[in-house]
Amino acid sequence: MPRTLLPLDAPSTNELPVGVLFAPLDAPAPELAPKIAPASKPKVKTTPKAKAKSKKTEPEEAILEPEDEPDQAEEEQGPSSYDRALLRAILTRAERARRDPATFFEFALREEKTQARITIAAHQRVLFAFVNAFPRCVIRMPAGSSKTFCMAGLTLWLLGLDVTERGGMISASQEQASKPFSMVQDYLEDEHRAYPELHLVFPELRPSPRQKDKWTETRLVVDRPPGIRDASLAAIGIDGALQGARLSWILVDDVLNEENTSTPAARQKVNRLFFSKVLSRKDIEHSRIVVTNTPWHPSDLTYALEKAGWPTLTMSIEGDITIANADDWDTDDLRSDPRSRDPRNENLRLTAHDSEDYGAPLCRRLKDGEIVRANEQEADAFQRGERRDLFRFDIDGEIPLWPEKFPIEAIEELRDVTYVNEPQTYNQLYRCLCRDDASAKCKIEWIERCKDQAIALGHHSFVSEYRGSNFTVTGVDLAIGEDEKHDYTALFTFEIIPSITIPTEKGQRQIRNARKILDVEYGRFAGRSVVDKIVDKVRRYQSFVRVETNAAQDFLRQWVLDIDASIPVRAHTTGKNKTQRIIGVEGLFIELEGGAWIIPCDPATRRVPDAVRRWIDECLYYQPPPAHTGDLLMASWLGRAQARALGAFDGERGNGSIAAGIAAR
Repeated sequence: MPRTLLPLDAPSTNELPVGVLFAPLDAPAPELAPKIAPASKPKVKTTPKAKAKSKKTEPEEAILEPEDEPDQAEEEQGPSSYDRALLRAILTRAERARRDPATFFEFALREEKTQARITIAAHQRVLFAFVNAFPRCVIRMPAGSSKTFCMAGLTLWLLGLDVTERGGMISASQEQASKPFSMVQDYLEDEHRAYPELHLVFPELRPSPRQKDKWTETRLVVDRPPGIRDASLAAIGIDGALQGARLSWILVDDVLNEENTSTPAARQKVNRLFFSKVLSRKDIEHSRIVVTNTPWHPSDLTYALEKAGWPTLTMSIEGDITIANADDWDTDDLRSDPRSRDPRNENLRLTAHDSEDYGAPLCRRLKDGEIVRANEQEADAFQRGERRDLFRFDIDGEIPLWPEKFPIEAIEELRDVTYVNEPQTYNQLYRCLCRDDASAKCKIEWIERCKDQAIALGHHSFVSEYRGSNFTVTGVDLAIGEDEKHDYTALFTFEIIPSITIPTEKGQRQIRNARKILDVEYGRFAGRSVVDKIVDKVRRYQSFVRVETNAAQDFLRQWVLDIDASIPVRAHTTGKNKTQRIIGVEGLFIELEGGAWIIPCDPATRRVPDAVRRWIDECLYYQPPPAHTGDLLMASWLGRAQARALGAFDGERGNGSIAAGIAAR
């Protein structure tokens, strides 16, 4: 039996024959196929409470139950008023699906394996809105986020909009392009009458009946006026032969892979094929071209197109979304991320996730517009209905892009187990974050060597306190200031070991002035909480504190001193020294290259603490100013500056005095 058309929330017992769907709502009931009786309006069974108040127009509670088989008189009358209302809702939704690809996707497509109805995910809605807004665009999405399935749905929608147009699906190979192409064929052929919604939205979208328009595994023709050259849709490999005809729209999906992006020559070949062969095939006017891919390299095709000015949408499995070259575009499905700090690449988040259903915390808005998390007392008052000013908001950006498929636990499995030894691969595949190790300021090899040293020394995790005689420092990057009130505060504590011997496969290795990471912490802390944490670090690790200073930050430093004047907290003014090769941020990478850092690492899994993992990412993906320097990287650099000022590094005497430093303790 063919699948029937129903709203997603309609009772399953009220199946509608496909034959009634195309009749005008004000027309006489159509002839129904034999042995198929039209569904009728369900009876309303009132509860005892409702019966007692029968004088009211409607009962307070109602239970819908299917009616017994309709009698002969009802059958002769045709569809009931309930059925007509149901039809009207379905037809209205079908009309919206003709105009909007997101509505079409949810209404007409089915889940691939189960063939269950689809509820469109928030990130998919954003994808379709972006594609609909820009005739040419780039979309970067993580692996497994349904980009190819979405492109197949978009293909069906474009075919239905105008059967006279010609489209192309281009991938890295023709075989790969033929996979989503095959799905499109299945929907169009509909041998088992499984997709009535598609035919309701586009009644004229069907295979061509002409004998000469035979379908192949890479070519199909829909029913259209005669005389149109070339196929309605073709599946093509990027290095295959493109037909000479113009294409009305081109969907380039998964054209990039490891093989064709691993070398400069391979990347240049793909770019050349795209610009010379693909772009030359599109219609001059009213054409559309969409490029979707998981990125593979900072100079691959997606980045080349972004650099050329193409509107670009990038999504991370962890929920971060960025948009480039589309300043005037907006959608209610996205909002700014208050943690975002880089004005050139503002992070966005999905508004659908600001919900109790996804575990978003209760928040409130301050007078200056800043959003802060509600405390327990405020949350309790909200539950009692006393605080209407509170609202759900994913303030820390913890809700993933697609929590139904990739919940936090699944992401942690990917990051901390599957790709624990290949963090850059996880970042590339799932965060759409690419790096070129050859040109990067900080190399993966250096990080791994520093982890090996920690394993050899038995330094596997943070320590809760330090009572040794070596210098310890804590760098503090404060999230306070006019432009920084939404950032993380980061505290980075490490010990400076004058000399240490590390066993290696090649023998003993001696390191002078080794930096052993003791503790790293970051978060969105209130002012008093930051003060308490600074005091706590000093007392637990005997550390000297370095705080980057401006008017607001220096106030916090003074606050610490007001609590305990003996706390060794120093102000730091950042200037050109931040970018200088030796003493600037990049000087820290020179130390990593030389193996001067000891990074705590689990010997069995090679996992590092979460805060250290974030610091490593900020090192590996560092870009010089004006790009934003990560909070933890900045904190570690401030700690390093404090160590130099103390004269803790041999041969790097700063303005400080060791004797004065000891006295300050």
